[in-house]
Amino acid sequence: MLKKIFVLVLIFSGICHWGGCNRNSLPDDLPKLVPTTINVTQEGKPLANALVSLSPIDMNTKWSAVGRTNIDGKAQMSTNGMYDGVTAGKYKVVILKEEAEKLPDPYEGAPDPKTDMDKYQEWYMKNEAQIASMQRRQAKVFTFVEGKYTFAETTPLEIEITDNVHKYNIDAGKIVKIELKDNKNR
Repeated sequence: MLKKIFVLVLIFSGICHWGGCNRNSLPDDLPKLVPTTINVTQEGKPLANALVSLSPIDMNTKWSAVGRTNIDGKAQMSTNGMYDGVTAGKYKVVILKEEAEKLPDPYEGAPDPKTDMDKYQEWYMKNEAQIASMQRRQAKVFTFVEGKYTFAETTPLEIEITDNVHKYNIDAGKIVKIELKDNKNR
């Protein structure tokens, strides 16, 4: 048993080493990375599960950074989503939080076809139109961040990363819940 575990560890280590799992193997042209945490709030309350993106203001810079906020609204930023930290420079801060509504299960309350196929078929025949209607319904998608913060071209939020550890507090405006319809409300 121990021999099998040892072999699996060796295989996994080899895959990670040659397959790119090693976060320490940085590109040669990647500048120094600065550990960066961004705390996102709306009206003083943490904004959980939001995507935070840092878009470089200098168009000659190819390194962007992303992070996702935790329940406390804090995002640990990673350059190109792969390397912990952010390169020095000025950035536009883009914040996105979108969620689809949970649709009801059209088969909720149905008898189990594995245990009683006759009851299931009877139930299905009675509910077929409702099931079809529920299956055609598309979930509504909502954004929880005002549109101006969701694009680098329109966000008023900017930060500057220098050579030290950085912690930023970002206010993402008022608390909203806006239904997205063909991206018109962004």
